[in-house]
Amino acid sequence: MICPHCDQAVELTWERYWSAPFGRHSCPHCKGKFRLQLTTLYCLSIVMIVLCAGILPAILAYVLGARIFASVSVYFVLALGVAFPVDRAIDNSRRRSIRISPKSTDNISA
Repeated sequence: MICPHCDQAVELTWERYWSAPFGRHSCPHCKGKFRLQLTTLYCLSIVMIVLCAGILPAILAYVLGARIFASVSVYFVLALGVAFPVDRAIDNSRRRSIRISPKSTDNISA
């Protein structure tokens, strides 16, 4: 990731990834806050990865005699086991960083 405030590269470690589930990060260099841009292509990519990663093993487990609960469990474990590392890699290399503007301190009374 590139910080939009200071243009420094910020490595997306697993700790940073898990501490920012909605893609809001702070730069360790300048302490500027930014978020990752959410695009339709990104959302579709993640959905396709989740669907494709677990569906074939889950169907295979069901065909081989596993109960439906076991098949669904296989699906979720495999899908999420693939989706999180791929999502982190995409976040770190492909998604654009956008500045988060500071909130106004003016009090607006109704």
